[in-house]
Amino acid sequence: MRGVLLVALGGVLIYLGIVTSAPADETDAVPNDSDRTYLENPSHDLAGGADLSSQGNGGGANSRGGQPFVPDPDPGHAGSTYADTGYAHSGYADADEPLVPQITPDPIVPVLPDPDPAPQPVVLGREPEEEAPNLDDRRFELSAPGNQTSVVASTLLEAWVERSPEALEALLNGETAGDVPHGQRRLVGTFWQAMLGQGAAVADQARELEGESGVTSAQWALLQTAIEGPGARPMPATVSRRDPLARAMRMVLLEEQAHTALERGRAIDAAEALSDLLHLELTAPWKPHRETLLKWGDSLRQAQGSYRLSKTGAWPSLATEVRPGDSLALVRKRILRERPELLLCTGLIHRVNEIGKYIHPGDPLRIPTDRPNVLVDLDARIVIYRHGDEAVLVWPCGVGRVDKPTPTGAFLIGEKLEEPPWFAGDGKVIPYGDPRNLLGERWMAWNLDGKNSSYGFHGTNEPDGVGGRVSSGCIRMTNESVKELFELLPRGADVLVQP
Repeated sequence: MRGVLLVALGGVLIYLGIVTSAPADETDAVPNDSDRTYLENPSHDLAGGADLSSQGNGGGANSRGGQPFVPDPDPGHAGSTYADTGYAHSGYADADEPLVPQITPDPIVPVLPDPDPAPQPVVLGREPEEEAPNLDDRRFELSAPGNQTSVVASTLLEAWVERSPEALEALLNGETAGDVPHGQRRLVGTFWQAMLGQGAAVADQARELEGESGVTSAQWALLQTAIEGPGARPMPATVSRRDPLARAMRMVLLEEQAHTALERGRAIDAAEALSDLLHLELTAPWKPHRETLLKWGDSLRQAQGSYRLSKTGAWPSLATEVRPGDSLALVRKRILRERPELLLCTGLIHRVNEIGKYIHPGDPLRIPTDRPNVLVDLDARIVIYRHGDEAVLVWPCGVGRVDKPTPTGAFLIGEKLEEPPWFAGDGKVIPYGDPRNLLGERWMAWNLDGKNSSYGFHGTNEPDGVGGRVSSGCIRMTNESVKELFELLPRGADVLVQP
């Protein structure tokens, strides 16, 4: 925990619990280094301080011994068009149309009061006063009303992330408190106090909750983790997809673990916790909290700078060295002849080995063996670059308008172009550099059924639109972001687009 935590004021027995336990066969497994699945701390800002594949050459970097490093060319695609794609669109999907403002999520729907008497009021502990966070656009909203456990879970998570327990107290002690089961109230209150460093003081209360009606085994195990402190005890191996309260508790613990790991220089632990946080949030029953996802993305970049994107990081790899006359393109081709199952581009080799302008014979190189891929979440409007199932980098993006939505499903990266022309819907070709060209600095087509579709990743000449529902179906990124993704993502890489 960061900083000095204020001791809770008053009664901390919070009578909370959930009505039913989820089926044991519907769980999210905790990812490990080889099998990571889809998966917030009020007292700190993590960012501060201290999909399958043919081989691709990806337009990455190419350098020769003793020669300046220059980008590896992506031959055979200059001046290509999209007339024969099998799609109704003519050319790229984006069109020059007005921006559409972001859609504001529906508010959390309050639960109905219970005629039973309200239990003893609770005042949750608070941390020392610090600069108030910006609370604009920072609510964890529900995607649909009526799920009481989701209301409790999202309010707990929101209170922790925003460093403010008032909304949680209002839910537990207000007019709707009677609708919250007593066991669930006790569980949440005890968990909150434990996260504030009062584990020893609430240990007896926690023992009384074991086996109580409405308290799932996963929730109780997560409470024990909070009592013993981050890192002192492994988190439960599973958490039910139908147990949103356990999900929220786990996310609170993961954020605290990530913060502690960053403070102590444990980049791999921080990166794994943040990756799990991102995936858990994107599969939660509440509406994704975009600003917090991007904040976690900033912290993830910091952690991965010393792990997946560092030549000294302990990431899965194979070793090779530069031979006389080698360029990175020749190194890549040689590796793929030996290990055809890998997916590489020269830009990826360049980045993870932190190569400067030159390479020299005898230089050691490490080749990543986890396959690069991208996850796009349309609701959150973010792009996640991953190695295997672990998130590495996160960027905001613009997505298709309501009337021209971005297609969902699985694609492969196809054609990659630097400084692309734009093939407008009227058949005109707008060259790179023309103010009317919407594609910005880079274009990466999505390949479907062996053909380049009219959809893809690209930059933009309207950066203010990034983050909104503004395109005709493509994923718009800032020029800086799309150039970074362009260098890392090989042809043939999986792209998964989810609603």
